[in-house]
Amino acid sequence: MKKILFTLTAILLFTACDLLNPPADDPNVLGGDPNLEITKPGYVSYTYLTIDGNELPSGRMTVESNTDGVVVYKIKSSLVGYPDSAKIAVLLSDKYLDGKGNIVMDFKFKITTEGIQDYFRRDRPWTLVKFNDGVGTEYPFTTDNGTKQVRKITEKTGKDEWPMGLWLIKTTKIEQDLPESDKTAKKVIYRANHKYGLVYVEMLLKNGQTMKLDIMP
Repeated sequence: MKKILFTLTAILLFTACDLLNPPADDPNVLGGDPNLEITKPGYVSYTYLTIDGNELPSGRMTVESNTDGVVVYKIKSSLVGYPDSAKIAVLLSDKYLDGKGNIVMDFKFKITTEGIQDYFRRDRPWTLVKFNDGVGTEYPFTTDNGTKQVRKITEKTGKDEWPMGLWLIKTTKIEQDLPESDKTAKKVIYRANHKYGLVYVEMLLKNGQTMKLDIMP
């Protein structure tokens, strides 16, 4: 469980800054308008995490700031009154606990009308999706130690068929195989929407379990 939560944190946490003078055709260059409703400071989304079918407490994901599309989020989830709160608390670093029974985490994305990038690989952004790209589009990335990773669009039907609360929305499905060196998970699946941004993350764990995170406005 500790490794699972650490890996989730690796997906949703860390900060970085843009590469200097990247080539124009670099897939990790993201343009577009950064002034979106979902990235306005104070905007709140809700997170719902399940691990192998077991639901954890829901959380609030609030936009703390937006600097040219680089958005700082804060997730807060209360463990007060949750039956397994003590078990969850001992698995988290103290820096993610506020001493009042809450999990608190900060992380960054860049979100514009063109697409989404994350800042999970230290000092460089990695494109998660560009909304106009089609099935088969790849977003490669090479880590500082030379490990090559790829995210790939594997589904884009153009139909309102992904459930988000009471609605059905269009999504783009992106898949990422994790390196063999990852001891916790083997694949991450994302779904993104041009209006609501990242709406779903699924992680296939090496122990056979599945972790799912739904993000709703």
